[in-house]
Amino acid sequence: MESLDVSDVFRALPSPMEAAAETANRRPTPPPHVVPRGTSELGMYLFLASLGLLFAASMLGYGIFRIMATMERQTTVSAAGSVLNAAGDSVRPPLPLQSLSLPWPLWFSSGVILLSGWTLHRAVQKVRVEKLAEFRQMLVATLLLSMLFLIVQTPALIALVMERQADHATALSGFLFFLILLHALHVVGGVVPLFKVTLSAYAGRYDHEHYGPVKMLAMYWHFLDLVWIVMFGVFLALG
Repeated sequence: MESLDVSDVFRALPSPMEAAAETANRRPTPPPHVVPRGTSELGMYLFLASLGLLFAASMLGYGIFRIMATMERQTTVSAAGSVLNAAGDSVRPPLPLQSLSLPWPLWFSSGVILLSGWTLHRAVQKVRVEKLAEFRQMLVATLLLSMLFLIVQTPALIALVMERQADHATALSGFLFFLILLHALHVVGGVVPLFKVTLSAYAGRYDHEHYGPVKMLAMYWHFLDLVWIVMFGVFLALG
């Protein structure tokens, strides 16, 4: 049996210079990708800002159209009851402000959506203090109220479609229908994640440290509350 030569072992080992060169040339392992804190909130704020511009432009268009409908014209009334201009052509009569009546379901739905915003706010408060049973109850209440809001909005939209007044009023009813439907569709867009968040809450995926989706949902829902308050206030002020 051959004896092991210690010198051969040392010759097989890399020299300190070679080891240092190999370490210098070795590419460092990249750190795991970590999303900076607050990125989700910033994205939500940007998203809500874009939606805010959409609703603001829509409300501005309604306000301009509504004010134009109040402009007085030099008109006369024919024997048949038609409104005629100086040239004798039939024209649309001016429509004073606050002359359009809002369907009563809009009043009821206003209270419903504000109440749903409060229950969702309470849900966030409960999960922060680890009261998970009450947290889940508030989510269920918010989900039921959001569905009730959509149900109540349906007859209001039907009433606007069936509105039969002057030409201006018909056009304004159509504008009201568009704005209310636009808001209702965004509520539907919030009900879907609300349902998923509620299921996740019952699956035990949230606690006082991990409730980011609930917070993002609450931000979106409070935005819809604010938009509806502004819309309804404009509807009441201009009519």
